[in-house]
Amino acid sequence: WVVDDHLYLAYHDQEWGRPLYGGDRLFELLCREGQQAGLSWSTVLKQRAHYRHCFFGLAAGRMAALSEAQLAEFMQDSGLIRNRRKLAALGQNARAYLALQAQGEDFSTLLWAFVGGQPQVNHFASAEQVPASTPASVAMSKALK
Repeated sequence: WVVDDHLYLAYHDQEWGRPLYGGDRLFELLCREGQQAGLSWSTVLKQRAHYRHCFFGLAAGRMAALSEAQLAEFMQDSGLIRNRRKLAALGQNARAYLALQAQGEDFSTLLWAFVGGQPQVNHFASAEQVPASTPASVAMSKALK
């Protein structure tokens, strides 16, 4: 189903569905998920390297200091998703991530706590059975706001 898209195929085979640990890696995934909202995942995958380039390797410390001038430049960059709210959210999320760290909170530990520290393995027979949300996802969303 994705054999003609090598980037997507590599993502599926090497990343998708695999547990991800480490605050910085999960922060990058959070950033990517926020950019993806309403778009296809392949769109975000194709832009991943450019995001890393533009946003300092997705280093939260540098992203937290994004200026209005930088955001204006990013809005002109065709290699990025040019949605001002989504781009501004990258800086906001970086500041929140750093605030958690300053409080001694490990982002990875925080996120994994919502599922008891264990990957959740489901056995749905069809896409219709997959819930739009779960109690864990609702609690996580609330905590991250």
